[in-house]
Amino acid sequence: MMASQNMWGLACSIFLIHSSIVDSFQIFPHSPHNRISANKHESIGSRYSTKLADSVDNSDTKRVVVIGNGMVGQRFMENLIDIDKEKKCIITTFCEEPRAAYNRVKLTSYFETRNPSALSMTTDFDDEGRTPWYEENNVELLLKDKAVSIDTKAKRIVGASGKEVDYDVAVFATGSFPFVPPIPGKQRPGVFVYRTIEDLEAMLEYVKENNVKSAAVIGGGLLGLEAAKAVADMKVESHIIEFADILMCRQIDQGGHDALV
Repeated sequence: MMASQNMWGLACSIFLIHSSIVDSFQIFPHSPHNRISANKHESIGSRYSTKLADSVDNSDTKRVVVIGNGMVGQRFMENLIDIDKEKKCIITTFCEEPRAAYNRVKLTSYFETRNPSALSMTTDFDDEGRTPWYEENNVELLLKDKAVSIDTKAKRIVGASGKEVDYDVAVFATGSFPFVPPIPGKQRPGVFVYRTIEDLEAMLEYVKENNVKSAAVIGGGLLGLEAAKAVADMKVESHIIEFADILMCRQIDQGGHDALV
């Protein structure tokens, strides 16, 4: 499963927050790859769902299990449903988070609305974190359930809840994961990854309860600046720490840096 995580990490954008400074928290934006737009996510989902639909025998149904209900997994299912005109595919998706797919690329905007539904990839979330799209399209959505094991011989996937799901085709859409540098203090309170709505809620609560006044953003790339914007939206002073000589060193030159700062 780890190898597949790394593969799908190429198709997802992640950035994270971290901290170990007293009376502050730090942010480590992380993404070894350039951000991929929503259109790119859609083209990736379309390519793989087309191949899968083409492989379905006219006389058989296929149980498709999508591991991961993020942006890529959601677009994959939408494209598969559009292509599967005869409804030969029965879809189940594992979702580790407490709500269905939402747009992580726009995660920073959550601070402006504090409304998870504003990020939804389908329609508004209900109290259980679901949207009507899944029932309307006969997709079994397993919320708060992470796939923990796969038996490739029996073709069966087991979730953290203990639920077992048989499959004909298993699709890994697990995304990448936040890498936390092995530095002293990373386990202390005030250390956060910046990947999910729950991460942002935890940060907001920590800032409020501890009267946080400053934050350190480790990394001055595009994602680091977005993280700094998130800090500013929390009314907290941000300090960007960058290894390179300029900010956004992969996108701009010295002139661009001078204009930026």
